[in-house]
Amino acid sequence: MNSVIDAAYRHSGNKYLQDKVASNYNEIQVILSKIEEEQDKILERLKN
Repeated sequence: MNSVIDAAYRHSGNKYLQDKVASNYNEIQVILSKIEEEQDKILERLKN
């Protein structure tokens, strides 16, 4: 598990907060993945 999520679980007794941190982290990972895909497309276009 990611250290950010680990920290939320260790330092919070609030289940809602823990779930929210995990959810936000997962959403960020999806966004970063999309950015990487777009970067790859742009780099490929620049090569051609």
